[in-house]
Amino acid sequence: MIKQVTSEDVDDIIDFMKYNFDNLSPFIYCNLRFYEGCNEPNYHFYFEKNQNKYNCFISIYDNTAQIWVGRNPNFNDIRTFLTQNKVNAIFGTESLFDGLNIHTNVDCGYILKFDHFTPMDNELPPCYTLSKKINDSNYLEIAQLVFEDSPLKSVTTINDMASRFKERSNSGYGRNIIVLYEDAVVGHIATYAETDDVAVIGGVATSNKHRKKGIATFMIDQMVSNLVKENKSVYLFCFDDEIIKMYEKHGFVKEIKWLRAVINNI
Repeated sequence: MIKQVTSEDVDDIIDFMKYNFDNLSPFIYCNLRFYEGCNEPNYHFYFEKNQNKYNCFISIYDNTAQIWVGRNPNFNDIRTFLTQNKVNAIFGTESLFDGLNIHTNVDCGYILKFDHFTPMDNELPPCYTLSKKINDSNYLEIAQLVFEDSPLKSVTTINDMASRFKERSNSGYGRNIIVLYEDAVVGHIATYAETDDVAVIGGVATSNKHRKKGIATFMIDQMVSNLVKENKSVYLFCFDDEIIKMYEKHGFVKEIKWLRAVINNI
């Protein structure tokens, strides 16, 4: 039976994750480290355990689920759980999607891990300014940038996305870097989840009118450099082969094959 994690469960699950981290989503790990229990309003964490062995972990934020499954998960329980909780997007491994029999409208990608620095020309072009300070008015601009390329645009709104960026930033759960051109946000990168030892990069976006100018390269190098100096392992999710090649040029390597799908019913 799938149960919601309580504060009494957290330490044991984190210990398990540390010894099985290569097969887990770093996003799930980071979320659990920040988990405040069943009263957390926006983020929820669940698990299934049988004979003292964990069979699945499910993290849900804004009706999106990241799911890890072990050797003997009960896929009927998972399917029922997703339906009852009105989950409309899932991320996980091939074994999860096979077990749930989801094979259409599935994007295939990878969890990438930063491995080494690669010398690159990463100067910001003239007239562009990098900023680590985000004003309240910037969050809507950021959401508009990220929303354009988001696979979840059918199940969320720009305003909801802006609220999530602001919530993560104000709670200290993540950080943002933006690039400005004439005071307008034209580039963005963030950590979607972050602890003292792990960070997950996301929200990398550049305005259509300002692409092909090295802005994304500059932002990625700045963010990764800051995180590595803090002795953090850096991860990201990517579902585009060409963009994966770009990240590999930045020193990232493929860790785990990772799938995603927007679902209307399951």
